[in-house]
Amino acid sequence: MVHLRSAATNSLCQRVGIPTPPAVFHQSRKELLDLPQRTRFPIVAKASEPLAAPAGFKSVLMILCRESLISDYERFAREAPGQH
Repeated sequence: MVHLRSAATNSLCQRVGIPTPPAVFHQSRKELLDLPQRTRFPIVAKASEPLAAPAGFKSVLMILCRESLISDYERFAREAPGQH
């Protein structure tokens, strides 16, 4: 079984011509908090390594506003360290 990180999967799809929706892979909390200045809501957020997340962890979220972006990011960081 081959498992690629989301960023690698997105990059591979683009290289071979498979259409993908726009994606952002933040490297820091600051980059994430700057995201609303570069995009519009709603945002679909996904854990970078969903198979490594704790059992029962909701790894895909629909984020409707900046406040949810911040609170959901902080919850991701608490519940699944290394997933954000």
